[in-house]
Amino acid sequence: MQNSPFIHLFNVANKYCFYDVNKNNVLEISKEVYDYLLNSDTSNENVLSEIKSLKNRGYLSTKRITKIEHPMTPLISNYLDNKMQMITLQVTQNCNLRCKYCVYGGDYKTRQHSNKTMTLEIAKKAVDFFIAHSSESDRVGIAFYGGEPLLNFNVIRETVLYLINEYPGKQYYFTITTNGTVFNDENLKFMNEFKFGIMISLDGDKQTHNANRRFKNNDQGSFDTVIKNIQYIKEHYPKLNELMAFSVVLSLSSYFSGCNDFFTKLNPGEEHNLVVSTVSNRYKENCEADAVKNINEENILYQRYEIFKCILISIGRLEEKHVSNMIKRFYAQIKESYDKLYITQNGVQDIEHPAGSCIPGVFKLFINADGDFYPCEKVSEESKSARLGDLDHGFNLQNIESGLNVGKIGEDLCNNCWAYRYCKLCLMVVDDIDKLSVRKKVQFCKTIKQEVDMMMREYVFINQFRNIEND
Repeated sequence: MQNSPFIHLFNVANKYCFYDVNKNNVLEISKEVYDYLLNSDTSNENVLSEIKSLKNRGYLSTKRITKIEHPMTPLISNYLDNKMQMITLQVTQNCNLRCKYCVYGGDYKTRQHSNKTMTLEIAKKAVDFFIAHSSESDRVGIAFYGGEPLLNFNVIRETVLYLINEYPGKQYYFTITTNGTVFNDENLKFMNEFKFGIMISLDGDKQTHNANRRFKNNDQGSFDTVIKNIQYIKEHYPKLNELMAFSVVLSLSSYFSGCNDFFTKLNPGEEHNLVVSTVSNRYKENCEADAVKNINEENILYQRYEIFKCILISIGRLEEKHVSNMIKRFYAQIKESYDKLYITQNGVQDIEHPAGSCIPGVFKLFINADGDFYPCEKVSEESKSARLGDLDHGFNLQNIESGLNVGKIGEDLCNNCWAYRYCKLCLMVVDDIDKLSVRKKVQFCKTIKQEVDMMMREYVFINQFRNIEND
């Protein structure tokens, strides 16, 4: 394998292509050359001549990664000491809803709902720690998370005021993730004053939303309350309305087409960001079996239809206004991936790392109600390998470096991976509570390669209507 070209072969719409990892290029080739690269056996002089030409142009290099290490590893201490950008405070573990798919509902190895709240003392200590480690960051943010964070609004308010009064001179921004049922004029006026970005959990129309998102005390659906509050914000706090976004979870009871229609009609003429996800299977005992249960085939078909529309938009056959709001983020990711192609970094370097890992603790640090550190709110609070320290002892540099260099888990999988530039591997993916798991990485690698392969096939299809380099 080490002596073979570092490439990925594929064909689509009667086009034969390869992705050259060192050049970071997709190239169309003849079927004869394709067959040769697939089998390495030919006596055809024309094919051998084409191969020679490709090599003379810098293609078909055999160079591979020799060591997996994140390029930020030598700088991690400096970044943690001076460049922190955002913290997420878990101001409460309590919630007034009991959503059927909630990762904190007892079916996951994360945590369960409790009455535990973050004290103002811990919140202030978190702010002090944050500011002390963000001296080189001009704009920093605090996100408030739960449970339902507005159940502990007093700590939210006092934390913001403490930050503003004690540490003037920086640009601050604030966000909150809420189920949308606990708004009142007191907290809305405050969030309006400090320009909070508000992420409201809303799964679609009444039937879809209420199927899963129900009140704790009476098991009634929360849809009517959420919609009433959204309309109240729109009428009385228009600036806050502009900063509103929605978190949409697609479950077995959801229908993509119905959700798409609902959000199209919710606020006509307004563009609210939608963050669309499916029910999480991470940290479940039977995650592979549950993954199958959580797939709604109709949703997949409808999503593929909307993605096909994105392809038509990309080739100029459809106006961009027809992009579904449900997949706008996906559409942006597609364009970002296309833009990465043909941006080379002098070929594959001896020391590389898959692209997905963030710098744990720098761009975002999740601080739970006890003051413990984790990379983000999606990571299990039971995890030993993902715990990045705490407010009393500071950062656990060993765990942070392991999280940054998560590609070292099953290193050979990355050394020879043609898709490493487009990988989304992160600590959460391989976290197995007590250790980082090669088994989980293998499962993830298969999915990522399928996604990147599909992206490149779509890219080739689109470029039939543009200028693609032909040999």
